[in-house]
Amino acid sequence: MVKDKILKKADEVMVEYRIINDCMKALDRVFLQASSVRFSGLALPEVSASFLSHESIRYWLKNSLFRPKGLWPLAELWL
Repeated sequence: MVKDKILKKADEVMVEYRIINDCMKALDRVFLQASSVRFSGLALPEVSASFLSHESIRYWLKNSLFRPKGLWPLAELWL
Protein backbone atom coordinates (compact mmCIF):
# COMPACT_ATOMS: atom_id res chain seq x y z
CA MET A 1 0.00 0.00 0.00
CA VAL A 2 2.77 2.44 0.93
CA LYS A 3 4.74 1.39 -2.13
CA ASP A 4 1.69 2.07 -4.33
CA LYS A 5 1.33 5.55 -2.82
CA ILE A 6 5.02 6.26 -3.39
CA LEU A 7 4.82 5.06 -7.00
CA LYS A 8 1.68 7.13 -7.61
CA LYS A 9 3.37 10.22 -6.16
CA ALA A 10 6.47 9.50 -8.25
CA ASP A 11 4.30 9.31 -11.38
CA GLU A 12 2.72 12.66 -10.52
CA VAL A 13 6.15 14.18 -9.91
CA MET A 14 7.48 12.86 -13.20
CA VAL A 15 4.52 14.30 -15.14
CA GLU A 16 5.15 17.66 -13.46
CA TYR A 17 8.87 17.32 -14.16
CA ARG A 18 8.25 16.65 -17.86
CA ILE A 19 6.02 19.72 -18.12
CA ILE A 20 8.60 21.81 -16.28
CA ASN A 21 11.40 20.39 -18.41
CA ASP A 22 9.57 21.22 -21.66
CA CYS A 23 8.89 24.75 -20.41
CA MET A 24 12.49 25.19 -19.33
CA LYS A 25 13.78 24.03 -22.73
CA ALA A 26 11.54 26.54 -24.49
CA LEU A 27 12.55 29.28 -22.07
CA ASP A 28 16.25 28.45 -22.44
CA ARG A 29 15.92 28.55 -26.22
CA VAL A 30 14.26 31.98 -26.17
CA PHE A 31 16.74 33.27 -23.60
CA LEU A 32 19.77 32.16 -25.59
CA GLN A 33 18.37 33.51 -28.86
CA ALA A 34 17.53 36.87 -27.30
CA SER A 35 20.85 37.40 -25.55
CA SER A 36 23.68 38.98 -27.46
CA VAL A 37 26.13 38.38 -24.62
CA ARG A 38 27.39 34.98 -23.54
CA PHE A 39 25.44 33.87 -20.51
CA SER A 40 25.59 30.70 -18.52
CA GLY A 41 22.51 28.79 -17.50
CA LEU A 42 22.96 30.23 -14.03
CA ALA A 43 22.08 33.70 -15.36
CA LEU A 44 18.68 32.55 -16.60
CA PRO A 45 16.84 32.91 -13.24
CA GLU A 46 18.08 36.50 -13.00
CA VAL A 47 16.25 37.53 -16.17
CA SER A 48 13.38 35.04 -16.15
CA ALA A 49 9.90 35.99 -15.03
CA SER A 50 9.35 32.33 -14.18
CA PHE A 51 9.88 30.98 -10.68
CA LEU A 52 11.51 27.89 -12.17
CA SER A 53 15.21 27.48 -11.76
CA HIS A 54 17.63 24.73 -10.88
CA GLU A 55 17.70 25.97 -7.30
CA SER A 56 13.92 26.14 -6.91
CA ILE A 57 13.50 22.60 -8.27
CA ARG A 58 16.35 21.31 -6.08
CA TYR A 59 14.76 23.03 -3.05
CA TRP A 60 11.36 21.50 -3.89
CA LEU A 61 12.85 18.01 -4.24
CA LYS A 62 14.71 18.41 -0.95
CA ASN A 63 11.56 19.52 0.87
CA SER A 64 9.58 16.68 -0.73
CA LEU A 65 11.98 14.25 0.94
CA PHE A 66 13.21 12.96 -2.40
CA ARG A 67 16.88 12.09 -2.59
CA PRO A 68 18.69 11.59 -5.92
CA LYS A 69 19.48 7.98 -5.03
CA GLY A 70 15.81 7.21 -4.44
CA LEU A 71 14.40 9.39 -7.18
CA TRP A 72 16.62 8.18 -10.01
CA PRO A 73 15.20 4.61 -10.25
CA LEU A 74 11.72 6.12 -10.56
CA ALA A 75 12.79 8.78 -13.06
CA GLU A 76 14.76 6.27 -15.11
CA LEU A 77 11.50 4.51 -16.02
CA TRP A 78 10.35 7.67 -17.85
CA LEU A 79 13.49 8.10 -19.94
